[in-house]
Amino acid sequence: SFLCFIYMDWIKLKKELKDKLGITYLLPHQELVVTHIAVNEENNKETKLLAVLPTGSGKSICFLAPLIFIKGVVLCIYPLLSLMADQERRMKAMNIPAATLKGGMDRNEKEKIIEALIKGKYKVLITNIETLLSLIKHPRYAPLWKMISTIVIDEVHTTVTWGDTFRPSYKELPEVIKKINPRHILAFTATLDDTMYATIQDRVFLGEKPYIVKASSDRNNIFYHSVHTLKMEDDLLRLLKNKAYRPSVVFCPSREETERIAFFLCKHGIKCLFYHAGLDKERRKAIEDKFSYSTQYVLSATNAYGMGVDKKDIRSVIHIYLPQKADEFLQESGRCG
Repeated sequence: SFLCFIYMDWIKLKKELKDKLGITYLLPHQELVVTHIAVNEENNKETKLLAVLPTGSGKSICFLAPLIFIKGVVLCIYPLLSLMADQERRMKAMNIPAATLKGGMDRNEKEKIIEALIKGKYKVLITNIETLLSLIKHPRYAPLWKMISTIVIDEVHTTVTWGDTFRPSYKELPEVIKKINPRHILAFTATLDDTMYATIQDRVFLGEKPYIVKASSDRNNIFYHSVHTLKMEDDLLRLLKNKAYRPSVVFCPSREETERIAFFLCKHGIKCLFYHAGLDKERRKAIEDKFSYSTQYVLSATNAYGMGVDKKDIRSVIHIYLPQKADEFLQESGRCG
């Protein structure tokens, strides 16, 4: 029967996930996403999927796991360079052949990567919307677009919240999707309110209704506390002297504040790095790597670190200010746990 066919395939799929990617189990929402894509791929059908899953719930696995059965190149579009670097690091750790194209790369370097993609040397292309728009206008790259079977858009809410303000390139996303014409369109976010849905349906799914997998934004392994303070720096120091709270991320309202807090904590014997979008890419990557492998560091950061960057052992997140929106607070607090 059809049900038996899917069941037998699922056993084989689980074995391949373990053998090829080291994934030993999937959470219920991950199974929903992966099996939906697997069934459509098996039957040569299109997938239009929107997953709204809490921070830290394993959204990345939802599109990493299907790499073992999806034919063709998978294009992953991210809003931040830090996310691109984080995902490339993760894919390489799982032995997934991935390449990144971004602004600031020299033309020869880009050409070599695109040539390797066309020759089938990479399974995944990681990029951002601006770089993609600059490439898609060149006819000589047409063979690459024909090879792309799947488009993954991470932090898809930014296509609305940023696309109408300082990232207008997101408004051109429908033209990109039409040009590539992928078999699967997969969109992921931790936060999505009802006002965004119609725009995402038009901008990402070209007006069609997607298959939606949605989970509660509540995380039962995160506990929230407030500290009434007369002097923020003293209470921050008191908290972070407790090694149980480290590694930790301290979110700050400005670039200047990240640096001030980092210098203050270092002066008092706590190893602290600062992170914001004003740093050059080499320094940002060096800080990401150093913090990623540390067990006791504190990272003083703006919200440039608040979206999608994964470090599994962060023990606490401290806000020295309140973000403007609840969904921003959930994104940032979700870095821990």
